[in-house]
Amino acid sequence: MPFLSTIEEMALEEGAKSGVKLTNQKHIILALQSRFGEIPNSLIETINKIEDVSVLESLFVPSITIN
Repeated sequence: MPFLSTIEEMALEEGAKSGVKLTNQKHIILALQSRFGEIPNSLIETINKIEDVSVLESLFVPSITIN
């Protein structure tokens, strides 16, 4: 018998993806706040609505290098 069932493995994978997404969202927001101070809540909400990790990853570098 496998240590984890297929459903448990899927749940763990989904949790890991969710954690990566939340971490990326948080880092983008923190980078923008550290560069510009207070940022609009609408921007925070927009960032938090992004589900695609690859999109979030592509936004990270610009968030720390934008002037």
